[in-house]
Amino acid sequence: MKRYFFLGFLIIISLAASAVAQRKLPAKAYITSAKIDVIEGRPEDAVAMLDSLFMNYGCHSEGLDLMAQIMVDYLTKASTPQEKEPFALKMVSYFDSLRTCCSDEKADKKYLKDCNKLVKAADSTELRFWREFYNAGLEQLTTLQEFSKELGVAADSQTMDFYKKAIDAKADTSIANMSLALMIDSSDHRPYVAIGSILEGQKKYADAISWFTLALKYTDDSSTMLLSIAYNYI
Repeated sequence: MKRYFFLGFLIIISLAASAVAQRKLPAKAYITSAKIDVIEGRPEDAVAMLDSLFMNYGCHSEGLDLMAQIMVDYLTKASTPQEKEPFALKMVSYFDSLRTCCSDEKADKKYLKDCNKLVKAADSTELRFWREFYNAGLEQLTTLQEFSKELGVAADSQTMDFYKKAIDAKADTSIANMSLALMIDSSDHRPYVAIGSILEGQKKYADAISWFTLALKYTDDSSTMLLSIAYNYI
């Protein structure tokens, strides 16, 4: 009998805890709880808490910035460009939401504190990652071009096979990094040019033309792009 009473007591406690979790809390409580979760190494719990904040209060500048910073942490810890992609996408999404909320005249101003400061910080963070991804992709492109020269003078099949595999791997990684840069800023022509150059080197001329044509939309100096497009049509 005591055992059944104890089990019933646990069920009641569990239901009570669930009811508290579903109850709308003050906005500051969600932020404080999320910060504690981050500090104590529970980012998943922080994300859940912030999702509840947005569900209950909509636009909240500090909450959006905190969520973006959690994605920044995930992004920094991820090893490959492919692993970084979903977190980069979410980071950009939350920073975009922050900018949108801060410029929304209908949003509740009491939940949009320090907007100017947070938006400037978001711009700086995105620029830092853009440079990181672009520079990494450019470095891989340079190595790719060096490997292509070595392949051109390779004398035996084993060496040729090594460089072909190395070229394919570097090409994929460079394109992935350039794509991450474009995810952050699609208005800069340089990643388009880089991807076009890689595809050109792989003799994928139709695809290269598509990327060079995209680059034309975002640069005033179109002469180099037109030459590349003309070359690939030959």
